[in-house]
Amino acid sequence: MWKRKQYEDAALQIAKDFTASEGTSTINELSTKVARDNNLDAEGIRTMVRLANVSAFQELFSKKASDGDRMIEYDLGDPEMVVSTLYAETKEKVASAGDMSSSSSGYDRHLDYFGALEKIAEEDEEEESSEESDSDAPMVDKKKIKHLFGKAKKKMEEQEKEARASWMRNMEDASQTLRVVGVESSFNKEAFDRDAICLVGDDVLPELRALNLFTRGDKDLPVAGNIKTAHIRDMHVVVPNTHTDQLLKFIKEAHAARLRANEWAEGVLLLEAEGIK
Repeated sequence: MWKRKQYEDAALQIAKDFTASEGTSTINELSTKVARDNNLDAEGIRTMVRLANVSAFQELFSKKASDGDRMIEYDLGDPEMVVSTLYAETKEKVASAGDMSSSSSGYDRHLDYFGALEKIAEEDEEEESSEESDSDAPMVDKKKIKHLFGKAKKKMEEQEKEARASWMRNMEDASQTLRVVGVESSFNKEAFDRDAICLVGDDVLPELRALNLFTRGDKDLPVAGNIKTAHIRDMHVVVPNTHTDQLLKFIKEAHAARLRANEWAEGVLLLEAEGIK
């Protein structure tokens, strides 16, 4: 797996190539090539494309600023599209080779997010079916069941850790983006907070407070002008703003990652309550 610096360098090069192409190449196309050449796994692709989106914004912002034009419009890279493209390529190669059972280590969807537990269950079912029993009566192997739950708990803990890391990456990217768009005289942080509440939901407040902490060093600063969220949902009108689209995208992804982490954590607690270690 790459280190953070390698992802940043690759993302910067993608952004430079994208800007230089003047629309003839997309971030998705450039990211697909880099991921293919370096055999990046799905999570690595997501990290690289997110960073490439930020770098592309910075490149375009710098270029527009020198021209006196601050309107920035471009197609964001979609990491899931890149993953799907490479997964399809790998599947086609495997099929053409006549081996439908194998798959690329980088794009095995069984191991991607929630599919991991399903694969564990399938493996254990195969092991159980292969064992011969001297008795015709149904038997419950408590040790095996406990072992299966133990593996599930470990996988849940790994997924929770991965989701929390994803939250941190997206919040860091959001903070970096805010430092860029924040120099715009037209940028209004309170209005952005209200947009986020309307588009993501009341539960986005932790991300908005974290954004204050990351960029201004104080998580207790007012969010959305301390206006009640119910009033914001009823009265606020979201005005499209290309300068904040990328910032909002990172906030949405961080919010989704936090919800995933909480779900995995709840699963771990349930298993621990049943005595699974």
